[in-house]
Amino acid sequence: MMARNSNQEQDFSVNMKMAEGETDAAADKLIDLFDKNNPEGSYKLDLTTTYDQIIVQNLCTLSQILAAQSVANGAPFEQKACFFQLKMDGKAGKWDPPTVRNEVNGWWDIGEDPKGILEFTFTCDPLDYKKEQQRINKEAAAAEAAGKPITDPKLLKPATKEIISEDTLTKHVANQQEFKRTLDILMKNYQNRLLDTNN
Repeated sequence: MMARNSNQEQDFSVNMKMAEGETDAAADKLIDLFDKNNPEGSYKLDLTTTYDQIIVQNLCTLSQILAAQSVANGAPFEQKACFFQLKMDGKAGKWDPPTVRNEVNGWWDIGEDPKGILEFTFTCDPLDYKKEQQRINKEAAAAEAAGKPITDPKLLKPATKEIISEDTLTKHVANQQEFKRTLDILMKNYQNRLLDTNN
């Protein structure tokens, strides 16, 4: 378990091509997808959806904070290192996590009209993750050579670590109705902000 101070507020830009009922679909399908206190793990995001763009924005901000902390801790890594096994539409090398914010609005620049299915594994400690992945790869190769291959994909990746804030050790789990309400509030705020910037 790792404790890091992640009590920083950020504003995020999103593409407002919100399909009818997207918040309902997100509430049904994505209720427990992103938790800033437990962001590690595998992601498969559709960049045409607002909610998935918000997840990318949050992870880019978190990776920036983690990279800055890594320098202070004496074991530096680049912001991009938090994203492993990146694939865009099933192909590696087609997308890099942004490390520069848009000069106009201050948000991470994921493109003017983002689209595609983005898959990756996010880790808060890429140096440890890489070492652990190497250890797992050696064990998997030894098991394969012994004729007892590891078939569970969960055992072929490092375990995730939960980040907790220094202020609290409790974690509120939102129900589906709370999640939908939160998405609706986010959408209204972004629509208002979009209208403000267009006026």
